[in-house]
Amino acid sequence: MEVPEVRFAQARRGRLAYQRWGQGPDIVSVPPLAQNIEMAWGWPAVHAMLERFGRIGTFLHYDKRGTGASGRISRPPNRDERVDDLRAVMDDAGVERAHIFGSSDGGGTALLFAATYPERVRSVVLFGSGAATAPPEWVEPEMYDVVMQRQRELVPLWGTPESPWVDAFSPSLAGDQAFRDWFQRY
Repeated sequence: MEVPEVRFAQARRGRLAYQRWGQGPDIVSVPPLAQNIEMAWGWPAVHAMLERFGRIGTFLHYDKRGTGASGRISRPPNRDERVDDLRAVMDDAGVERAHIFGSSDGGGTALLFAATYPERVRSVVLFGSGAATAPPEWVEPEMYDVVMQRQRELVPLWGTPESPWVDAFSPSLAGDQAFRDWFQRY
């Protein structure tokens, strides 16, 4: 399958890159923390997965504001702005009602979108996600502070050879230099 054309939806503070392919019921994927829709097609296993998504429905995925091919920003968008971005992408693509697939960080946006625009949602599927990003009550505040500090230290390493993300998220591929190179660009 050829890589679908990248299109751009106009949102309040910039442009959002998206791709749409396949046939059948509309499925809109709300992205995780960071991704690049163009680079995703560069790894064979991800390419095959995206092709399969297009066989079960008309699949749409997009780059969040400030990531991938979407417009750059000066500050991270809040959850309401992310819901507006999802609506803008769906509007631009002509998607009236869809199954919403929230992956990782995209889960909260998917749920808030469903609560805000129930008439536009057929179902919500969450993958590796949840309704909230706050720590559970049983987590000691000091431990949460340690985890958040470690995360702040690691974020600047994203996309660099020193990044620990492959080791953390894909340990079975940690020894595959081709995967590490692809993931660094992803």
